[in-house]
Amino acid sequence: MPSNLATLTDLPHELLTQIIYPLDTESIYTLAKTSKTLHFFALPLFLSRNNISIRTQLPEHVSMSFPSKEGLIALETSLLATNLRNIQYSCATDDADRLFYDIRALRRLLARLPSLHAFTWAHYPSSSNVVAPNDAKPDMQRWSTEFSTLVDTALQKSCQNLSIFGGDTLFKLSSDQRNLQELPAPKSWKFLSYTARRKVLSIFSKTENQPLPPCPSPTPQCASFYIASSMLLHPQLRRWFQSTLQANAGAMTRLALNGVVISSSTWHQLLPTLSLPELYNFELNSGDQLVNGMGVALNDIETFLRRNPSIEMLTLFGIIIPDTTPQLRKPILPKLCIIDAHPKFIAWILCCKAPQFRPLRGVTLSAKSGEFDYDQFDEALTAIALYSCTNALPLGLNFSSKTGVHEWIQKHISNCAAAQGSIGRCIGNLAMVTDLTFHTKFWMTLDDGNEPIVQLLPQFLALFSSLERVNFAEQPFSARQPIDLKGCKDLLKKIMSLCPRLKSVLVNYSPIDLTYLDV
Repeated sequence: MPSNLATLTDLPHELLTQIIYPLDTESIYTLAKTSKTLHFFALPLFLSRNNISIRTQLPEHVSMSFPSKEGLIALETSLLATNLRNIQYSCATDDADRLFYDIRALRRLLARLPSLHAFTWAHYPSSSNVVAPNDAKPDMQRWSTEFSTLVDTALQKSCQNLSIFGGDTLFKLSSDQRNLQELPAPKSWKFLSYTARRKVLSIFSKTENQPLPPCPSPTPQCASFYIASSMLLHPQLRRWFQSTLQANAGAMTRLALNGVVISSSTWHQLLPTLSLPELYNFELNSGDQLVNGMGVALNDIETFLRRNPSIEMLTLFGIIIPDTTPQLRKPILPKLCIIDAHPKFIAWILCCKAPQFRPLRGVTLSAKSGEFDYDQFDEALTAIALYSCTNALPLGLNFSSKTGVHEWIQKHISNCAAAQGSIGRCIGNLAMVTDLTFHTKFWMTLDDGNEPIVQLLPQFLALFSSLERVNFAEQPFSARQPIDLKGCKDLLKKIMSLCPRLKSVLVNYSPIDLTYLDV
């Protein structure tokens, strides 16, 4: 064949796309095996049809959302795999056959990578609670071994950011289990047989017959653990998880245990044992239901915080705090700058101020959902005023529950007008608060003029004498579209008139254009 003749790969990418896109999935995969150029051009389309996304702009990032087995095999054997550094995987099945199959496929994929930056694994509960008669249920002892080995493999590849979501329902399934074996490749896709998979690699690689290099020894390089899974603190995984945290203690700067709902005794076995000398950001959320032995005991969280004085950012929910807030005997967390927690916990930690403490750079008082006594905010606001009286301070008020908010705001407005007692001066003493964020969990909208709380907002904001910026978070409309704010134009004008130092108003953290207010 003359060398000057054009080939399929010489066509512009726009034309190639029009030729390849109408093909069926099997044809696209076959085409991807014909040359290196078509491999990189056609395979991403095949993967996308199997719920695996590799974006052209981010070739090192792959996102798998309920991927097919065929897609997992194709990704595992592709030349694209060796370039991956960020892997996100999610599934929704409770079927053991499929769970173990995917775990093994992910492990083989990770084994091919020279290194890994971020790894995310997520299991979301099936939308149906009905399990098909032929569905196998996981042997949880085997599942614990397989899953921990997968995570260990990711960490052995120098993973710096590890995120685990869900999986809790796997430990609640029926105990009717059977022994399982790794499934072979699906027979209905003959071109994806084991032999074919080896041929795909042989087209492009001279090292097809060489075994995969062994994983290097684990090194403490993972800087961020984001855990939104109670599964990891199940008795069958807790000791492994605890040792994994401690093995990475020298590098860990962030630890988030978000939505981890376990017993107080389990928290007692974990928290007081952890020493993470580089920890900068710590988040813990054990839920709002602090009954039947759930939640974190205050003594356990105090022990953990004293063992980790490097923490500068702290988020805490689900702490069991006595009705009468105890006094700290010694100062705690000398580097603390930002805190988001229950108001009684904030009062507890700030009431023991030490001269060497850094100025606070942000405080958020968060109510728990359901019934909540907002008078607890007052104790925290008083402690903030005493703790940080000079530097400018962003303050957040998180009204998770609507019940009681109107009464609490009205009380402060009335007491300030009458100048009665310490409660009346509580907000008036917060002269350092220049930024205020209102969190209302979408139950309040600024354009609802009939809402009593909305009607009180201008007077309430006026209590903050130094207020320069206010942000209304969790609103159902975008601040970038002024027409959406037309219904609250009068409200904004009144806020601006009663808060003369106010320079900007934000909605959902985006500044709005105040010029249309004619003020």
